[in-house]
Amino acid sequence: MLTTILRGLGILPQPRPTRPASRRHETPTPPRPTACPTPAPVSDREAKAAATRADAQRRSDAKWAEAIRLVLRAGDASDTRYIDPHELLLARGRVGPELGEYLRACQYAGISLRRIGDAELADAKRLAAYRADLTARAATDAEGWDKGNLALIERQKGARRTGREPEPDLVIPPDVQGLIAKMLADRLARLSRRQGGGQGTTQGAVTPPPPPPPPAAPPAAPQMEEPPEDEPEEPGSTPAPMGRR
Repeated sequence: MLTTILRGLGILPQPRPTRPASRRHETPTPPRPTACPTPAPVSDREAKAAATRADAQRRSDAKWAEAIRLVLRAGDASDTRYIDPHELLLARGRVGPELGEYLRACQYAGISLRRIGDAELADAKRLAAYRADLTARAATDAEGWDKGNLALIERQKGARRTGREPEPDLVIPPDVQGLIAKMLADRLARLSRRQGGGQGTTQGAVTPPPPPPPPAAPPAAPQMEEPPEDEPEEPGSTPAPMGRR
């Protein structure tokens, strides 16, 4: 307050005027782009667990494929290498009952199945594909099951004729039995259509023309009428002229 009065009387100098703020043009800058958030890396423990599971599955598929090869060797008459009965029993158990019966059916029907090679036993993808393909084939190959069953029936008949013990029947899964029944019904329907096609009962078949009528019999020759016999002459009648009876 006193300072203001002294400055008004001229005793104290006046204060310097404040400089106005400068007008600076600032260009707005866009925000810096941020990188997409990267997923958190899988921990070493989870990676090791996944690798362990994959290796265990590969080993299981490899043992299964080796069991398939042993069962196929046992059913191959041309393979004379010795097979340990205990190992064969273990192999049949590893293959499973349904697939084991399908291998028997293929053996009786003469159907050759591919045996996986030694080099493929270390390839997890090929082992998995081989197992999936053979399993699906055993569940859908109605024709192979049917051929094998018919061939086994003939073998059983031959064994009974010679006094030998026949081999046991094939145990066909119920689903496959339904597929076989459908296959036989379709086959019978196609046979019926082929047989009926020659008689014009099938659509699109050509009906043969009717046979021509038999030729008419020739007209009978006119029959000559015989002259009537002369009646006996009555007494006192006029005799007939010469030349007539």
